[in-house]
Amino acid sequence: MTSNLSTETKKTFEDLQKPTMALIASFYEMPTEVKGIFSDVMAIYEANPTEENAKILSDTIMGRTSVEDKKAWIKENVATVSPTVRAAAKKKYIDEQQSVPNGVPTSGMMLVGLDIVSRAEKNALMEAQAAVRLISHVDVAHDYQPKTNYQNADGSFEKAFLDKPFATKMQRLEHLVDAVVNDVYTQEEESRDEFWKTRVSGEPMPSTEDYTIPSVKSFCQRNVFLQKARNEALNTLGRVAQTLEKTNPEAAKRISAMTDSLDVSKKLGVVRTLSMIEQIEDFYGKIFSSVVLYPSYPSYREDGLKRVKKINEEISKHLDVFKESQEPLSKEDYDALKESVKDRPVAGLVEHRTRQILSMEAAEMARQQMEIKVRD
Repeated sequence: MTSNLSTETKKTFEDLQKPTMALIASFYEMPTEVKGIFSDVMAIYEANPTEENAKILSDTIMGRTSVEDKKAWIKENVATVSPTVRAAAKKKYIDEQQSVPNGVPTSGMMLVGLDIVSRAEKNALMEAQAAVRLISHVDVAHDYQPKTNYQNADGSFEKAFLDKPFATKMQRLEHLVDAVVNDVYTQEEESRDEFWKTRVSGEPMPSTEDYTIPSVKSFCQRNVFLQKARNEALNTLGRVAQTLEKTNPEAAKRISAMTDSLDVSKKLGVVRTLSMIEQIEDFYGKIFSSVVLYPSYPSYREDGLKRVKKINEEISKHLDVFKESQEPLSKEDYDALKESVKDRPVAGLVEHRTRQILSMEAAEMARQQMEIKVRD
């Protein structure tokens, strides 16, 4: 789990969860002027927040002109923007790191357009970002707040930018997992509040850290869907490391080392341990059968064996979850998830993201089949 990471792998884990610009700066040399350029681009937009202006900015940043020509164009146009608008844009998009409006070039697009990173490298790091955030959710490695609404005022679901065509499966799966874990947290907090109402007079209120968090972590460890999603995130990180191996070997090495540290099933040796369960029962069975029974304790042997079997059953359940988590998420897994939250506030978001993910998988499968036909 994330609590067992070394200092180096923990830093990689934290770096990969940063906002795009800070994320890329953690793995690439970042010119000091980049933040200023991004702030200037957003100031140009804020001075005239229209779709047409957004398109002009996007076409300029992602166009084929030289980096120096792009910088010159930005400098010329931002000079006409008032200091007040420029200061407000910096506060909004640099200091507060708010999401850019639809159609406006993102910080990731800017880094590609300014030749800081290639499009393939940027996309790989964005996938790693989503994968590590997903693992952080499942391992309950960050704080949550109770939530009973997952929709915006206009009826769209939170993180509406994930409805755009450029959103990847891992990004949508990360959001889905985040919402599911947040809902479990909310339920446990509700349970804690109910417990407080029935407490014995003078009994202290159990803290969130002592009551809620352990329950949420236990749920996540036992939940097959969440553990399968975690394993898919690990597989994604492995692919990212391979993608970066030639262009940024140091980043690839860091991500690969972190991924190995996060691979719980590899550490546990799940398959081998499951095969030993029967040997454990047999071992204790022989011990208890050799015990001299006293007349006053005729059931000592049977009770002892029952305790051993009960412990082994619990161990087996956890190991079975880890073993099953090696399989990819299926439609049946998504259907079971929807059924489990059908009466919760998160149900609509789960349905929405699930439909998107399954549609993406179907389209990818159709594409692969078409490629096979073409080759044949």
